Amino acid sequence: MKCLSRLTYIFADSFALKGIIDQEGSLTITAAPLDGGEPYTWRFSARYLKNGALFQTLLDDIEHELLKHNKQKAQLQIDDLVGTPVGQVSR
Repeated sequence: MKCLSRLTYIFADSFALKGIIDQEGSLTITAAPLDGGEPYTWRFSARYLKNGALFQTLLDDIEHELLKHNKQKAQLQIDDLVGTPVGQVSR
């Protein structure tokens, strides 16, 4: 079963994850990239949190989104390392 602490552990090297529960019982999850990019924010009402299966699906979606961010970042780093091939003009 996924939980916020598991996501925090998985993405500890790339995101600062924070979960806050407000007075109405809603949960706000913020994932701020450690490289200074724009943070991702998700807000779930108490109704979603009461449905365990639905909440697990939402955590899966968050994990997928953060993995996608990391893959895009890795590809940009590779592109920067490779640079422009000799004989080609960069645009």
